[in-house]
Amino acid sequence: MTRWSRRHFLEASALGISGFAASGLHAQEPDAKVTSAMGEDFLTVKTGSGAPVLRYVRGKLPAGEPVPAVEGTCFTHPIHTPAGEVVTDLAPADHRHHRGVFCAWVEVDGARRGDWWGWGAKAPKEGCVIRNREARISRKGRRAGLDLHNTWLAGESPVVEERLLLSAGTVSEAHVLDFEYRFSAPTEKPVTIAQSPFGGFCYRARPRGTQVISGPEGEAKYLNSVHTRSETNWPASPWYDMTYRTPEGRTNGVALINHPGNPATTWHVVRGIHMLNPCIVAQSPVVIEPGKPLVLRYRLVAHDGDASAVDLRKLFDQFAR
Repeated sequence: MTRWSRRHFLEASALGISGFAASGLHAQEPDAKVTSAMGEDFLTVKTGSGAPVLRYVRGKLPAGEPVPAVEGTCFTHPIHTPAGEVVTDLAPADHRHHRGVFCAWVEVDGARRGDWWGWGAKAPKEGCVIRNREARISRKGRRAGLDLHNTWLAGESPVVEERLLLSAGTVSEAHVLDFEYRFSAPTEKPVTIAQSPFGGFCYRARPRGTQVISGPEGEAKYLNSVHTRSETNWPASPWYDMTYRTPEGRTNGVALINHPGNPATTWHVVRGIHMLNPCIVAQSPVVIEPGKPLVLRYRLVAHDGDASAVDLRKLFDQFAR
């Protein structure tokens, strides 16, 4: 992997914001241009008509919203489908540390050791905070971009530096969100992400009816993953989709696409916990060497209708390129 540079970052930002237009992913409606805005505690993305797409939380939550059982913020919630359905959950009763779409691990060892996922069983979570240091927004064509610099702190000690480029666009029946993370070691000491059956990029769905999980070959009927046994994770796949049919008859869901350039991945999937978690450390630890960032890329497709409402094979192929 290449060393992060300002030139590299600017090039990546430009591609992240305008790449959909170049690859033929266009919104069908002329007023569907996506824009972004920044406030003190959040960054938001909306369609040209003002409909919400997503909110990235980097500060305090508004009064009355559930508060995750972790220190710090830096997560995406809510995420909406084009019809306005909220597809993410925040601080659910069964796992209060789950927070929409987030990326963290249960055991990270660098300048200090800690748990930024929020479990606390393998490493200390007290004092482990992901804090936003810088945020910028971009607008170009039909794409909206968020540029976020976060620091993973144990007390006041930086353990991991995170750069997240989050870009959003629209296709027929779906909002398409691309997450590119660059994790780097802030000191000369390598950072080790310990082996674990789960952790990393996680989508926590809002339960809202009958659930169907599918992959490229159709409905996935694997047994639920077990949080202590990596061998129970679901096999590598370009994507898995979690769709719900609500009691009112609405159908919508999220497909999570794993970039083929990511490290070897198995999926931690638990139906009753409503989570999709492509895990890069299920089989072995991952080490971030100084000067050599760990780059992870994921595409999230929030769609109305079932998984066939969007061309996930095309979206994967374009993302892979």
